[in-house]
Amino acid sequence: MSTRKSTSLLVTAIISSLGLATSALATDSIRVNNKGNARVELSSHTGYRTVELYSTHVPYEIGYTVSYYNGSSYDGTLENVTGHLNIVTGDGHDTVIVSDLVLPGNVNVRTGNGDDNVVVFHTTINKNLRVITGKGDDYVELSSATIGRSTNVATQWGHDEVYSTLSTYGGAVTLNLGGGWDHLDVSSSTYLKAKPRFLGARGTDTLTLFSNNSYLAGDPIVRTFESVDYKDSKEPVDPVDPVDPVDPVDPVDPVDPVDPVDPVDPVDPVSYNIGDTGPGGGIVFSLLNAEGTQGLEVAPSDLGLTTYGCAGVNVDPDNATRPTNGINVPSGELSSNLLFAINASGICFSDAARLVNDFSINALDDWYLPSTDELIVIRDERNLLTNNTPGTAYWSSTEDSAENAFTVLVKDPANDLDLGEPSTTSKSTSALVLPIRRF
Repeated sequence: MSTRKSTSLLVTAIISSLGLATSALATDSIRVNNKGNARVELSSHTGYRTVELYSTHVPYEIGYTVSYYNGSSYDGTLENVTGHLNIVTGDGHDTVIVSDLVLPGNVNVRTGNGDDNVVVFHTTINKNLRVITGKGDDYVELSSATIGRSTNVATQWGHDEVYSTLSTYGGAVTLNLGGGWDHLDVSSSTYLKAKPRFLGARGTDTLTLFSNNSYLAGDPIVRTFESVDYKDSKEPVDPVDPVDPVDPVDPVDPVDPVDPVDPVDPVDPVSYNIGDTGPGGGIVFSLLNAEGTQGLEVAPSDLGLTTYGCAGVNVDPDNATRPTNGINVPSGELSSNLLFAINASGICFSDAARLVNDFSINALDDWYLPSTDELIVIRDERNLLTNNTPGTAYWSSTEDSAENAFTVLVKDPANDLDLGEPSTTSKSTSALVLPIRRF
């Protein structure tokens, strides 16, 4: 059954074929309005129910299945979802699964009272994510998710568990546990723009923080937890079979103590100038502080010609609002990370993302595809260009639309070090890939 744009799913029409109770489904509604916003609204029920939204591998299309504990189910497709996604469930024990999707707008999930589960897995959300659960023992998991803007998870009264693992957050993050004995677990997650806020309630909650998290804007704000367990990220080692005890050795005469060694003076941080070889083996093209200890470097040579890829998919529609990188121009890092994430998800393929993601020098692999503005900064440092052939274009991570992205072009045949202004280019066109990194 397919749900068309501006058309509601009238569940009462299929009740007889599914054998489902009218009281459970009469107000279910799954639809897309004329603004491209999708809404999944399910009525209250008794028992257990699962709603799963998943990729059909067609841009802006979402498949869905609603299943009940007695084996009854129905499914369909939401088409032309170019806006926001809202999921609302009534009271009852509900499981909401959002998997393998690339969503262009906000995602809002609100569950009713009951023991509910909300899982966002292997999904890219270009704008904001909000999850609010009702009263009951709830479980929320964000796994291999990429959120472009802010993330807000709030649970109500009950024994709740919230997990974040292998996820990347582009904006402010608040994980807020309600009343009751709750647990928050955070591992292998990256916070790009703001200090995350991990909030317990009434001193009865616990928090486990693994050391493999990355806080680029500073350490998290942690409040009102009964206990906080800071753990390392080492894999457990298989236990070793016990060894038979060795006969004791006669004691050795003590050795005279060695005179203490004078402490070594700390090493001053390395300072760079524009044009130097940077710590990643690239060429420094911009400095982020007066001391020259922080800056941007460009790879010593391009990675060759290839396509941008992901035609038909608007990977990062909000690239114009990206934060600056310290030199007062928008950074391409978050746009590039979103391109890496969607390429890894299998939703679409970007050869430019693959080349940059696989690139490494001096064991440093945090390179990214520069924004249009960062390419212009490289253009102005004319001696740092790596390909001086007139007509050669460089890919940026800055999209223009689902079909086009921006390139910067070597245009003047009389002066092959003169790059032209940015131009919008079909994603299927071949251009050069020139990664940069921040140090």
